[in-house]
Amino acid sequence: MQCALCGKEAKLVKARVEGAVIEVCEDCVKFGERIFEPVYKPVKRKVKLDFEEKEIAERYGKRVFDARNEKGLSREELAKLLGEKESVIRRIEEEEVVPDSELAKKIENKLGIKLFEEYKEEARKVKGKKVPELTLGDVVEVR
Repeated sequence: MQCALCGKEAKLVKARVEGAVIEVCEDCVKFGERIFEPVYKPVKRKVKLDFEEKEIAERYGKRVFDARNEKGLSREELAKLLGEKESVIRRIEEEEVVPDSELAKKIENKLGIKLFEEYKEEARKVKGKKVPELTLGDVVEVR
């Protein structure tokens, strides 16, 4: 990749230079302000399982943690029962990962809990009336 300022082939970073966000080399960062991006990726909360839309339950990690402790299982023991790595169980309990449908079913069966719920889209209301969905015409101004 080439630096937007000097054209040098190098590893690039994002920087704000005179109001514009561009990719520059480490040498050219001094001409602006480096933009740091978060390392993590947000976890998607809505998942399609078995051809129906379901939503991960709130605090699903705590549900797994509590149920595992009630059964007297360590993370390692639960991982062996499920045929998974201990780190996967830890990441689910810490809500870093949303389990796929197959793993979710295994966890639900072994621990006797529900991890996914039917997806319910809440209707917005204003003074007792349902708010209609926005259309492109509601957002765009035509001149």
